[in-house]
Amino acid sequence: MRCSSMHFFFYRVRNRRRSTTRGVTREVLSSAASEVERGRSVRSVAASHGISHVTLNRFVLRKRKLHEQHQGRSPPPLPPVGYSQHKKVFTLEQEQQLVGYLNRAAEICNGLSPKEVRILAFQCAVQFHCSFPCSWSKTQMAGKDWLTAFLKRNQSLFIRKPQAENASFDVLTGEMFFQNLHTLHNRCSFPWNAIWNMDEICQNGAVNPGGSGSSALHQEDSLILPSSDPLLQDLAPEDTGDVECDVCPGTKLTAVKSCLDCLVSYCETHYRLHNEINPGRQHNVIDATSHLQDMICTQHGKALEIFCRTDQSCVCFVCMVGEHKGHDTVTASAERAEKQAQLEETQRTFQHSIQEREQELQQLKATVETLKSSAESALEESERMFAEMLRSIERRCSEVTYLFRCQEKDEVSRAERRQKELEQEVAELKRRNAEMEQLLHTQDHIHFLKTFCSVSDPLESKNLPSIAVSQSLQTSVDALKTYVSTLKEQLEDICKQDISKICAAVSKVQFFLTEPVTREEFLQYSCQFTLDSDTANRHLCLSEENRRVDWRDEFQSYPDHPDRFDGCQVLCREGVSGRCYWEVEWIGDVHIAVSYKSISRKGESSQRWFGWNDQSWSLDVSSSFFRHNNEGTKLPLVASSRIGVYVDHRVGTLAFYSISDTMTLLHKIHTTFTRTLYPGFAFYSIPSSVTLI
Repeated sequence: MRCSSMHFFFYRVRNRRRSTTRGVTREVLSSAASEVERGRSVRSVAASHGISHVTLNRFVLRKRKLHEQHQGRSPPPLPPVGYSQHKKVFTLEQEQQLVGYLNRAAEICNGLSPKEVRILAFQCAVQFHCSFPCSWSKTQMAGKDWLTAFLKRNQSLFIRKPQAENASFDVLTGEMFFQNLHTLHNRCSFPWNAIWNMDEICQNGAVNPGGSGSSALHQEDSLILPSSDPLLQDLAPEDTGDVECDVCPGTKLTAVKSCLDCLVSYCETHYRLHNEINPGRQHNVIDATSHLQDMICTQHGKALEIFCRTDQSCVCFVCMVGEHKGHDTVTASAERAEKQAQLEETQRTFQHSIQEREQELQQLKATVETLKSSAESALEESERMFAEMLRSIERRCSEVTYLFRCQEKDEVSRAERRQKELEQEVAELKRRNAEMEQLLHTQDHIHFLKTFCSVSDPLESKNLPSIAVSQSLQTSVDALKTYVSTLKEQLEDICKQDISKICAAVSKVQFFLTEPVTREEFLQYSCQFTLDSDTANRHLCLSEENRRVDWRDEFQSYPDHPDRFDGCQVLCREGVSGRCYWEVEWIGDVHIAVSYKSISRKGESSQRWFGWNDQSWSLDVSSSFFRHNNEGTKLPLVASSRIGVYVDHRVGTLAFYSISDTMTLLHKIHTTFTRTLYPGFAFYSIPSSVTLI
């Protein structure tokens, strides 16, 4: 790749004024034309008035033509004098907008060259749907006359003028020069420091490197050799990277720096040359990168120096004038600073999450060991007790052992799955943290901005519950001991009568997880319910396979049944005896409840309504009110149109959740459930409905 436009200086259009008073007024031409009409010759009249006879003759002919066109009508106007007014391409507002773009370019990247201004003007004219000369379309840029007039109208603009290219960056010429110079040196054997040097822009003239004059190349590297020269190969850095120097002819050396202004990567030698021939301007240089092509606009071939916050993309100045006109734009470095602050904050969050997850992982490992130890201890105790029993109950001992093994395997397997998920999450967090750390140290703004979204997205974290051994374990084991001791003292007949009690006690020995936290964990305990038509009030219409209920004005044709509610209520057919979770969607004035089956159903007493007795618990979702045993609690949160209900019958937990994009706890109680619970619904206005999900 050739590196051009390495030197820049600025020029300002001077304030040119007319130094002569050339030109003829309309009054002078009109007076001279009148004399010609009276019979005098054009030349004599022109000479007497000091004007060109060609100009006077043209004016007279135009005046006669106007008279012929206005025969029999009002006197014609005088013909125009001088050249017609030129047509402007841009309106004043559009031109001021273009001036603003150029000033912005001067602030960010030291302005545009005259050719770039002409290209930008053409693209603006196309974007603004302006009428412009045909020559603009052929060259895809504005004309030089337009640029001259534009700079004259806007004399405060500074336009960058590039230095003409020279042989130092002409690869073919430069390579030939250095090869010939090396041949000459081998033939004449003169010292290298005897070579005279002239700097790039000839401001210092020819200076002997060993003298007192200053030169761009008067230090130890007075001669720049071709990259293939053996002398240079000894000094060249080892090729340890994938980014190649764009200036090296022939074999490419490894680039050490990339210039964002030149969009060129340099090896160590050419990087020194790059700095020496640009003494007056500090270029934006970063470590060598292979992403330079990503820094060029694919549509316009310009450097991507602007970030459009509206579209969240990197653009060039031409894009900013065109499709990103009026958008919120900033420099790439400014956006990088803001995004880096966001990324650092996200990284701190990830690091905090890593610490939390590692702590949870350690706790989970310890809990798993406790689970195994507790299960093994309980199993050994039961085996010791069963070993003392008679042969007649050995089969029962095997059954109890089987129950223990199955329960242990199930719960330990569950805990180990949680352990594996935590380990995977910690590994992912560490990987993402390493990517962020690497991205924070890159100096490539464009690569940083393009990679930012994929790296900074927060990792969806699962709040995995910790595992704890149920406190009822010891109680269950003690109960087991009691039953086994009783069996030990009794005969086989008594053992047969009480074996069911032993099995029930064993089933209570469990190692269970704490309550679920996320909706995905709740759905693991999802239960399907259907409405019991034998309990539905006659105003309630069941549909969708008894999974939807609506309150209607007309009576439904239900037969008489002792379980039917006199109030506008209905129970589900299935009950809850363990852990269970279900969701419902509601409309109107609805109460969502759980109840024992023994609740009162007949009469006018308030005891037949959910929540007004000690056998039911009810949530008024429309008024955010919870009621049990005729005692109410006002809730601070408003429920959504979908409600989740969670019941842990053994622990005695009842919880209601509002389900939307998130899962919000509305109310939770801890009590003791003595009988099977049944989901129920009560209705207090029309229209109201409930659908089981």
